Amino acid sequence: LSEFVLKAYKKRGDMNELLDHGLTSEELKRGMEHLDIAREQDDLVEGLHVNLEVAQQELARLEEVAQQILASIDSAEVELEELESRMATMNSNLDLTLSVKQGQVEVEQAAVVTDFSEALVVETSCIESHNSAISTRGNDKIAVLHEIKDFRKGIHGLQWENQRLDLEEEDLLQ
Repeated sequence: LSEFVLKAYKKRGDMNELLDHGLTSEELKRGMEHLDIAREQDDLVEGLHVNLEVAQQELARLEEVAQQILASIDSAEVELEELESRMATMNSNLDLTLSVKQGQVEVEQAAVVTDFSEALVVETSCIESHNSAISTRGNDKIAVLHEIKDFRKGIHGLQWENQRLDLEEEDLLQ
């Protein structure tokens, strides 16, 4: 009898068929109550399982978003480091124009004794490399100015040609 009750309970089936196997109506009623409770718990478990699946999907989506955010943070940090290094380079590589005469001492001359403790001796190769870099920049700027001049010259030539053609047209129309 207990096997039949257990099978009916596990199947969540109808327990009315157990009346034939010697179950009293009170035991059947109590069994039905337990069966109803079991069915409610099954529905609750199924609902919680659905909620769990939804939560797991949301967790996976949030983890993916977190990975994207971490990747963007990493790329922003790399970009910031590059920018900071460029700024540091730009702060130390300033273009300054100095008027220095070759072979002369550029230390303030005192009336009695000149203090050379702050004086620097600069190698000619260093000066020549800086001068060549300055010349290169200057030549680049001059090349750009020549391009602008040639472009404007072409524009003025076209305007002059248009004026000449307009005047020829007026002459031919008269």
